Amino acid sequence: MALLAVENRAGVRPPESPRELDWIRSEINERYGLSCPDSRRNVLQRALDHRMRELDVPGLTEYEKRLRGVHCEPEWRAFIEEFLNRETSFFRHPASFQALTEHLLSTGLPDRILRLWSAGCSTGEEAYSLAMVMLDAGASPRFRVLGTDLSQKALEKAHAGVYSAERVKALDPLVRVRHFEPRLEKHRTLFAVREGVKAHVSFEFLNLWSSQEEWPSHQDVVFCQNVLIYFDEAGQIELMKRLASCVRAGGLLCFGPGEAVRHRLDGFRPLRFDQALFFEKVN
Repeated sequence: MALLAVENRAGVRPPESPRELDWIRSEINERYGLSCPDSRRNVLQRALDHRMRELDVPGLTEYEKRLRGVHCEPEWRAFIEEFLNRETSFFRHPASFQALTEHLLSTGLPDRILRLWSAGCSTGEEAYSLAMVMLDAGASPRFRVLGTDLSQKALEKAHAGVYSAERVKALDPLVRVRHFEPRLEKHRTLFAVREGVKAHVSFEFLNLWSSQEEWPSHQDVVFCQNVLIYFDEAGQIELMKRLASCVRAGGLLCFGPGEAVRHRLDGFRPLRFDQALFFEKVN
């Protein structure tokens, strides 16, 4: 396994250190449940490269000492920020949001507050998309959307709710006008989520792998799209069980359409939607 192209102070690239890499990969899995297969080796190497340059650390052996140290938690947080994939978009996998709309319209809205959770919300686009769907379905003001993520940087962006023109250009123009407010900052046009949407959405830090974290409960809808793919099979099974326990009777558990759900979800039945992976809790 090739190491990062990082030179030490003498200008010599460090030797290969498979032991250090194996330990870091193991710790990523232990701390965050995230799988780090060979297919993500370049992502791991880029994250390590960035942190070692930031700290002016000459090689991986020295960097491993930082991660093993007594006061290692701040560095682990900095490293995982570099390692995480924040790829997302508004209404990513449109079929999932269309399926949610169809389900809401067919079953009707209950006379109580609906609770929706975007697990792994990244920079907030999915959580805000859920709120927009609910508003357009006539649920206001009886719903709340919670977005959670492992990345503090992503959550800061989500809290702000301000996005570049590039991030909203693919949206239906009517959606863009209804739910975003254009603003000019430093000669750039940005798009801020309107307060009528933001008022329904909150964001919190949550490590989905930590047994010490307090998870949301009694959720009507749990969206967890493109999250399972970052866990190995055992991690996927454990995560699905925990997510399922957060859904109230009659609620929905929604995964990305490309995610293979091999594990049986006891107490759930699949809902048939085109290109959408939805399960309804029946007890």
